[in-house]
Amino acid sequence: MKIKRIVLSILALGAISACSSGSSGNVGSAQMFASVTVPTTTYASKFALYTSVAGGPATLTEIDTGSDFLLIESSYVGSNIVMTNESVTYTYDHGTNPRSGYLGYTTVSFLNGESGGSIISTNNQVPVIVVADGVVNPNPKQNHAILGLRMDSNVSAKLFLPYPYNQAFIFDVPKSEITFGNFTESQLAIFGTVQLVESSCNNYGVSSSASPICWDDMAVPVDYMISGAPNPVIQYNSLFDSGASSSFQFSPLPSWLDVNKDGNIVNTIKADIVTSLGVMPIYLTDPVAAYDSNYNGGIVNVGNNIFNYYQVLFDQQSGNIGLNRIK
Repeated sequence: MKIKRIVLSILALGAISACSSGSSGNVGSAQMFASVTVPTTTYASKFALYTSVAGGPATLTEIDTGSDFLLIESSYVGSNIVMTNESVTYTYDHGTNPRSGYLGYTTVSFLNGESGGSIISTNNQVPVIVVADGVVNPNPKQNHAILGLRMDSNVSAKLFLPYPYNQAFIFDVPKSEITFGNFTESQLAIFGTVQLVESSCNNYGVSSSASPICWDDMAVPVDYMISGAPNPVIQYNSLFDSGASSSFQFSPLPSWLDVNKDGNIVNTIKADIVTSLGVMPIYLTDPVAAYDSNYNGGIVNVGNNIFNYYQVLFDQQSGNIGLNRIK
């Protein structure tokens, strides 16, 4: 697993008053543009980085843009955590994989690889679900934590980074890096963007000090061209999920969808999205699965193959998701 060097860049406009805040709003009266880059790596077909939770050991942590919480096995949590007696169950994989643990509040540090130091840390208010060893992954050589990065809630660890690093992030898998920050217009101009619909913040019943603007990131409008479908183009609400393979999740599944005995779609599927810079192709994983499930309200999970082709922008402040084709 190759870990790349860190990059830290700052561009400030006007007077700056920076502090560790869970808010997505500007700090002080002037806006600050800055970014910090954390190296990432891969294992199996997953994307990951290294974190230290509550002063604990360096932990391989899955990067999951399809979930919300930081979930971690107990042996990887340090002592600098305030635990509660509140039990929390968070469900993954279209409602089929519940994981239960106890809620704690602590600091999360993003590391420069397995043996590197801290690049940037959150404040000590991150809600963390601490689970038993083996619940995240029974394989000792793989991840033992999951970093949820969705835009629909106020519990994601990214929101507790200091301003302005809690404003947005860009995930670049081919360069093995994820960059947190507030980006200038010129930095954002390379992305074809789609505006999400603002939504209420889901706190999943736990207390959170973060107060971001939240967005319906399961409603990215993607157009699908599917052989055998009644219409040449069908638009489905979709999720850009770095932690999953592509899947159709509807109940009932469309009758014209041809699904084999392994649960995979036989129909030929192509997909694209209309962005501010024109139409861009969406790259699905192969095969595409089909689940008779309405757990997520009927969506297509685009899956993680798209991250191999694009830098992907998730802007918590503006509600934009953006794509920049990697040359």
